[in-house]
Amino acid sequence: MDEADQAQGKIEQEIAWALAQRKSVLTPTGRCWFCDEPAGRLFCSIECREDYERQSAAHRRNGA
Repeated sequence: MDEADQAQGKIEQEIAWALAQRKSVLTPTGRCWFCDEPAGRLFCSIECREDYERQSAAHRRNGA
């Protein structure tokens, strides 16, 4: 396998990962997605939404 084949494989992996991330959509559950407190929306507060986004970004950067 030459460098071009390896690069193509890496590109295909990254595209598949990006598509999988795009499909994961949060749905309201009646509880905050970050702290699990009762909430009428996805998050109980702006702080929880920001913390959730920060944590999700860190997981994506770390490949989790």
